[in-house]
Amino acid sequence: MLPRRTYAQAVIQTMCSVEHERGCLAEEWVLGGDLTYYHRPEERLPADEERFVLLAMHKILVERGLCLREHTDTGTMLIFPSYYRRERLELVGHPAALVSYRFNGFLDEIYATLVVRLHLTKPFTQDQLWRYIADFKTLTGK
Repeated sequence: MLPRRTYAQAVIQTMCSVEHERGCLAEEWVLGGDLTYYHRPEERLPADEERFVLLAMHKILVERGLCLREHTDTGTMLIFPSYYRRERLELVGHPAALVSYRFNGFLDEIYATLVVRLHLTKPFTQDQLWRYIADFKTLTGK
C-alpha cells in the first residue's frame, strides 16, 4: 500500500504534468484521487480509506494556506502559488521596489502562505501571478 505522504506527492506530480504548469488543479481531481501516481494502481489504499486520506490532505492544504480555492466557470480550482510557472516580463519604466523580510522555514511554504493570505485579506486584491512573484493592489488601486 502507498504511504499517505505519496498522495501529497501525487498532487505535485500532477501539477507538474499539466500543460503550461500553471500551479493549479481541479479540486475534484484531488478529492477523487485522480492524480499522477508513480506507483502501481493496486498499491493504492482501499477506496474507503483513500477517501479519508484525500479529504484530510485537502483540508490541510487549504487550512495551512498552501493553496487558494478559486471557484471558476469550470469548477473549483486549487491554486498553488509556489508551483505557478509563468515568467514575468521585464517591467520597463517602473521603479524597482525592494522590500526585505526575514523568515524561518521552508521557502516555498512561506511564499505560498503569504500569497494565499494576501489574497484572502480584504485590503488587497490579487492583480497578477507569476513564477516567484505576486502582484497585489490596495483598495485604492496602488
